[in-house]
Amino acid sequence: MDNPSQKSDQRTAEGPYRIRFYENCGYSPAQRLVARAMVEIEERGFHDRRAGWPLPEGPCMAAIDKDGNAIGLLTYFGESDWQILLAYVSPEHRRKGIHNALFNALVDKAKKQGNVISINSSTHVNNLAAQAAFKAQGRVKVSINYSFRLKDWGDGTEPTE
Repeated sequence: MDNPSQKSDQRTAEGPYRIRFYENCGYSPAQRLVARAMVEIEERGFHDRRAGWPLPEGPCMAAIDKDGNAIGLLTYFGESDWQILLAYVSPEHRRKGIHNALFNALVDKAKKQGNVISINSSTHVNNLAAQAAFKAQGRVKVSINYSFRLKDWGDGTEPTE
């Protein structure tokens, strides 16, 4: 069975897309999706993320449609242990295998590089869709983190409920 990331064109109901790697996400078509993703994270109540993530100068991958627009992205960093900072697919393109294609392409890249031990990710405790996707991809839950917030990440004010 071919791994989806090994094909040059993936298919959605609307047409093909390509997975592309960028050394600097800030200069990629994926950068437009970052703000959209951060707004959605906030609106859905998954706002326990540090302000400014993901770092725009870091590497990322994007699913690029036939018109050159990013329809999904995945940002990551690290040397021997890679950490996924943000994975996002535009709502109109979800449930079409794009997130899986991005993750599989990252796994392929890590295997080819040869020195990567693990690819790690985390999500909000209430983000059940992400947790289900991670499990379906073969990721293993290795920890549960607890936090006692004294201040909000972004503005340093008292935490909100």
